[in-house]
Amino acid sequence: MRVLNICLTTMLMLCSSAVALPQSLHFRIRPMGTPAGGTYADSRAGINNSAQVAGNYVVPSDGYHAYRWAHGVFTPLGPGIAYGLNDFGEVVGVSASIPSVATLWTIGGTTPLGSLSVGGSSQALGINDVETVVGVDYGLPAERAKAFRWTRANGMQHLPSLSGTNDAVAWGINNQGQIVGHAATGKQTVHAVIWQDGIITDLGAFPGDPGAIAYYINADGQTVGQSIRQDGTDRAFLWRSGVYTDLGSLGLPNSAAIQINTIGDVVGYAFDNNGLYRPWLYSNGTLRDLNDLLSTADKKHWVLAVAMGINDKGQITGYGTLNGVNSGFVMTPKTNHNPCSSDDESGQPADCPEDGESE
Repeated sequence: MRVLNICLTTMLMLCSSAVALPQSLHFRIRPMGTPAGGTYADSRAGINNSAQVAGNYVVPSDGYHAYRWAHGVFTPLGPGIAYGLNDFGEVVGVSASIPSVATLWTIGGTTPLGSLSVGGSSQALGINDVETVVGVDYGLPAERAKAFRWTRANGMQHLPSLSGTNDAVAWGINNQGQIVGHAATGKQTVHAVIWQDGIITDLGAFPGDPGAIAYYINADGQTVGQSIRQDGTDRAFLWRSGVYTDLGSLGLPNSAAIQINTIGDVVGYAFDNNGLYRPWLYSNGTLRDLNDLLSTADKKHWVLAVAMGINDKGQITGYGTLNGVNSGFVMTPKTNHNPCSSDDESGQPADCPEDGESE
C-alpha cells in the first residue's frame, strides 16, 4: 500500500459551470515553470475553478515551501507544505515550525490552526469554500492520530473514530460539510469513512479488500480513493450511493484516485514498485492515460507521471518531465475553435489563451 505521503519525505459556494468532457478528447498543456529560488513545483493541492494551483517546491538549504500559482505567476506562501486548496484561493497544509502545525494561508496572511493537545503537531489536508478545514492531529508523541475539523468560530474539534482508538485521518471536505478519510478498524487495517454532522459512517472497502482510504468527495457525495487488496496492492475506486467501482490501473499493479469534479470526472495515477508512474483520467466510464491525450507535438517533449487535481472545466494539474526536466503542468481540454497546442520545438505553449479564460 502506498498512501499519499503526509510527511512528504523523497469551499460560500461559487457559481461555476461544470463541463462534460467529450469521448473524443485531447488537451493542450502548459508548463508551470519554476519558482524564483527553488526547484520545480509539484501540484499537490490540486486546481480550483479559477485555474489556480497550489503545491510545493524546494528551496535549497531551506526545505519545502508552499505556493499558489495562477496564469504563470507564483505566489510564495512561505516554509511549509500545502495539501488543500479552495475556490477562493485559500490554501491549507502544515508549517515548517517545530512542532509543525496545521496552517491556513489566505490573502490576509498565515493562520496557524494549532493542535488538539498543548505542544502537539497537526496537518491540514482539505478545505471547502466556507473555510472549514480538515486534517489530522498527532498530539503528543504518545498519542495516536486524530481526525479534526476546524472553523474560525469553533476552532479545532476532534472527529470520532471507528474502533474506540484515535486512529483516523480526514482528507477532504465538500461544501455540504461532508468529510471523508480513513479510520482504523481495530483489526490492523483501515476503512474509508465519511463524517457528517459529527457522525462517522464506515464505508468499508472494495468488496473482498481488507482496507481502503477515501481522499476526496464532490458536491454529490461521490467519493474517490484507493482500496487495498489482500496482496497489498492498491486499486483506485469511485464510491457512489454505497457502490464501489474499480477504476482500473492502466495495466500496472497499483492505482490511486485523487480527485473528482462536480460531474464525476476523476484523476489519479497508476504505479508499480519500480518507480514507474502513469497519470490517468476517468471520464464517461473510460480510463485513459493522460499521455495519450496530448497532441503529437506535445508528446515529443512531455512525459506525464502524476495527476493531482481536476476542476469543473476539466482542467487537470499534475507533474512529469518536459524535455527531461521535472515540471508541473496544467492541461486544458481543447475545443473546436481553439485547438492550439505546444507545437514549437521547446514544448512551450504557442499562441494559446490564458488557462482559465473562456475560450
